[in-house]
Amino acid sequence: MYLAVFIMLTINPIENNHIDHLRDLKWQKRVLVVNTSDRIEIKKLTAAHFKDLNDRDFVVIQLNGHEAYFDNKKMSKRFTKSLLKKLKNYDESNYFILLGKDGGVKNSFTKGTEMRTIFDQVDRMPMRMNEMRRKINRD
Repeated sequence: MYLAVFIMLTINPIENNHIDHLRDLKWQKRVLVVNTSDRIEIKKLTAAHFKDLNDRDFVVIQLNGHEAYFDNKKMSKRFTKSLLKKLKNYDESNYFILLGKDGGVKNSFTKGTEMRTIFDQVDRMPMRMNEMRRKINRD
């Protein structure tokens, strides 16, 4: 488990000190916001679904009230403000909030939602379908 988290941190170029606004991720990463105060839960989630998250260019952001975290590190106030502004119409009952590479909110999910449901939704998106076709053509 710790190896998977370490690999994710090594492969993932996103570091909280280089990301100062939500738009810094636009067209680069999909964002999965997880609305929880439980940091261990986030570690377990990213470790258990490392390959699927990585294949789909996800960054997992923990939202705990008015604070955002990436890899257990608090994001800047500017980043957090931009995220909260994007999510202003969502309440805490939305456990997962999916943002596309275009920066738009794609869907929100309750806590009981399985990650497979989120991945399946992403895989049906036109941009993701193009990514999968390009990958097949490269291989």
